Amino acid sequence: MNCQRDDCRSDAIRFAEQLTDWFQDYDVYEYNDRVDDCASYVDELAAQIESGNVKEMEEYLQLAVEEGDKYDRIIIRANKLLKKLHNFM
Repeated sequence: MNCQRDDCRSDAIRFAEQLTDWFQDYDVYEYNDRVDDCASYVDELAAQIESGNVKEMEEYLQLAVEEGDKYDRIIIRANKLLKKLHNFM
């Protein structure tokens, strides 16, 4: 049973890293305003993902997808991340 929890944690951390990378690429100024320590931010996101507290992430990604150019690579990434996020819900 412990292995499954560790695997889940690893998945959450990997996904949090992907979200963090996307966030930095999408809005570097907002990222710099909100993130002082990247590793701590990834840990915070991973904890939120594990606990199911992902509504804010979902809304942010959804807004980016709705407002962006669907052919823009950053918006394509946002759409993929949104689909991955739904797997954690």
